[in-house]
Amino acid sequence: MIEKLNKKAMQLMKQNELESSHSLMATAEKRVGDLKQLLYFHGNQLQPDDYSAVKAITSTFNNFGCLYKRLGKPQIAVKYVKNVLDIENQLSSEIKNFELASTYINICTIYSEMSRHDIALSYIKKALKFLEEDFDCRMHAMDPKEQKQFIQIFATAYHNAAVEYEFLHERDTCLFYYQKAHQTAAEFLGAENPLAQAFLKSWNDAQKATQKSPLVKRPVHSTTASKVGSNRGTTLQNRNLYRRKVNSRADHTSQRTIPTLN
Repeated sequence: MIEKLNKKAMQLMKQNELESSHSLMATAEKRVGDLKQLLYFHGNQLQPDDYSAVKAITSTFNNFGCLYKRLGKPQIAVKYVKNVLDIENQLSSEIKNFELASTYINICTIYSEMSRHDIALSYIKKALKFLEEDFDCRMHAMDPKEQKQFIQIFATAYHNAAVEYEFLHERDTCLFYYQKAHQTAAEFLGAENPLAQAFLKSWNDAQKATQKSPLVKRPVHSTTASKVGSNRGTTLQNRNLYRRKVNSRADHTSQRTIPTLN
């Protein structure tokens, strides 16, 4: 029932029926409260049998975060998504890294939309740390479907890091991460894959922008993070809009953040 409520609520959100979506999500949250009372935590880690219940809870919190972000209430959105971290930190190690990384990516996008690019960067760094660990240790054991999902998330995390570094005027570092995003997607998904192509465009656009308007590394407060020159600012905003597009999740009840090109 919780899964159906989440799915329908996200469909309504896509249709811009936000009030109806909120009503369904409120019902899902009440049911999650009942479920949490039945969920037993064993020590500091959840048992495998608990995972479906955990997914119902975390999906509800994540979806509520998406809805509040859509409603223009990012402070409430980030509160819901951060609640997910407390639960995911108790997962077994073999699935913990990927789940936490996905949540850190979501938190990054919320702070970025609040123009808190310094905080957004701190969260995307955490996501990349977990993803890089999984890439080194678990990639070989994944089936093809899991590998594709993982690479989509991994490449998107690199792209998000590049966007935040660009907002913070870190020219060389932002170009490095745009390149990593493209290379990761191209190597494992194919050079003609839409995600690889989009990240190549971001990388090329960033190179052109920095050539036209050289950047100087300096501390940037959140209120001035986007003031990087009119022409360059426009192209960067476009890359940030694309970043939000690939991170959008119309339905993450059954699976975590999977970048999609709409």
